[in-house]
This record gives sequence, C-alpha cells and structure tokens, in this order.
Amino acid sequence: MDYQIPIPSYNRIETLQKATLATLERHDVDPRRVTIFVANDEQYKDYRQAINKKYEIVVAQLGLLNAKRFYHNYYLAGTKLFNVLDDVYLLKEKDNEKMVDYKGTIDDLVSLGFRASEKVGAQMWGINPVTNGFFMKNHITVGLRLIYGTIYGDYAGNPAVLGNRIMESPSGEDWENSISSFITNGSLVRIEWIAPVSKLFAKGGMSDEMKLRGTDRKTEHELHLRAIANAYPELCSVYYKAGDVINLRLKNITHARIPKGSI
Repeated sequence: MDYQIPIPSYNRIETLQKATLATLERHDVDPRRVTIFVANDEQYKDYRQAINKKYEIVVAQLGLLNAKRFYHNYYLAGTKLFNVLDDVYLLKEKDNEKMVDYKGTIDDLVSLGFRASEKVGAQMWGINPVTNGFFMKNHITVGLRLIYGTIYGDYAGNPAVLGNRIMESPSGEDWENSISSFITNGSLVRIEWIAPVSKLFAKGGMSDEMKLRGTDRKTEHELHLRAIANAYPELCSVYYKAGDVINLRLKNITHARIPKGSI
C-alpha cells in the first residue's frame, strides 16, 4: 500500500529521535515515507543537523494545526496519510489477556486501518487511546469513538482538518477532528487492540507553542473541550478525570464491530 508518514515537530529533536523515529524503525518503516514538518528556517537548521539524513525535513508553519494544514496541502489530495506525533515511544497490543509490545510492522497496521475504512466508507481511522487491557478489545469498532491525535490515518485534503474550527487551538483538535469526520462520513474506524505509549503535556511541542501565544496548554485544553461540548451537545459532554483533568465523553455510537483477523 502506498502511503506517507507526516510528523509535525517543534522543539523536540531528542524526543523525536528517541521516541517516534525509533518506534518507526523498530517496526520496519521505509524512511522514504517519512517527512518531518518543522516550524521555520531556524528549526529546520537545528533538526537537519541532528536528524539522520535519510529522513526528509520540510519547513511548514508554526503551530500544530498550521503544520497539519500545510502538509494536507503538501501531499496530493487523496494521498493516504499515517499521521504520527513526535513522542510515540512504543506501540502495545492486547494478546489474549496480556499486554505485549506490538509485533507487526507499520505497513501491517496502515494496511489494516485503510482496508477497514474503505470497507465501511470511513475517511479516518485510529487506534485505542489507552494502554489498558481492560479497555482494549479484540475487534475494530465502526461508529463514533475518539480517534487519538497521536497516531491516526486519513487522506490528504481531509476537510475535518482543513475546514473551519470551533477554536484555533491544537489542544483538543483530535476530539474536534473525530466529531467532524463522523458527522461528514457517518463513521470512524478504531482498531481496539493496539495503543500508543506517549507522554502527555511533555516539554516542547504544543506546550512551547502556547507559551509563544501567551497561554498555557492546560487552560487552552479546557477552553477548547468546553467549546466542543457546547457545539455538539448531542454527541459529547465534559467530565473530569482523576487529578481534576478535564476530558470529553463521546456518545457511544456503534454501527459495527469487526472481529480481529476477519479483514
């Protein structure tokens, strides 16, 4: 399957190397598929000096949303994209009742995600957002679920990314993208037995981007999630997790479950 791997990154050279690039290499990715999108010429210089020359680096724009908009226009419309953030340290999977390191290749994962999407007419697919075997299942869910922004598949030119936003904020954009894509296409696809290991609210990335804008990630995250809940009250609501961390709860809409190994 022909696909590309865009990685937006800002002030996270070491994280990118130790996390996402190492993970992709561990799962046999052809480096010619990978393009790292950075904010400006200064960032390009820093990244180019540190990152292996086998990886292409392109100057996009400052800000995660702007970088995503940039690369959705950089690739030909309809190009299959395996979107990955720069802080993915591992992929885990549920094997019967055990949690183990993901054993397949990225090619395997991408092929499965797009095959399932094409089968049901979806335009966006993802993996489970939590590495907790209790919440992981041996099937693919078709319906409304969060498509976690850390790793997901869609197509270049995706209107869920390029269209108007409730807020011009990267914090919570995966919730907004999920809802928008569900409304537009009727279904999302989520592979429930695979999940990423990453570090939320790590240094660099969105946290540094928001400092430049004079805000902080926690505050903007809460504002964006509340705005999404107000815009789509029939599909989601706000609640608080442990530690007084705000989150959204999507309405549980399930159109189908595709058993593991059947597609």
